[in-house]
Amino acid sequence: MADDNLLCKVKTCLRVTTAAFDDDEISPLIDACIEDLKGAGVDTEKNKNLVERAIVFYCKGHFGLAPSNEWINIYERLRNALASRTAVTPDEF
Repeated sequence: MADDNLLCKVKTCLRVTTAAFDDDEISPLIDACIEDLKGAGVDTEKNKNLVERAIVFYCKGHFGLAPSNEWINIYERLRNALASRTAVTPDEF
């Protein structure tokens, strides 16, 4: 389950002020996004600000009744950039 700080940030970005969606929709979206990022090879402990933005984009794309392809595409581009960034680190040169 998503930590409270991240949940609060995502809710703010979604402009959600009620807790009605916390457990059944928003937290599972955050968890799914983190799993997707890790599955793509993203180290979610590095680049925390970019990972947080990716989570927001993912949630904006999937929250509600109809997915938003624009937000999903933005999320996928950021995920892929983070995955390629994780693949090669400056320490490996």
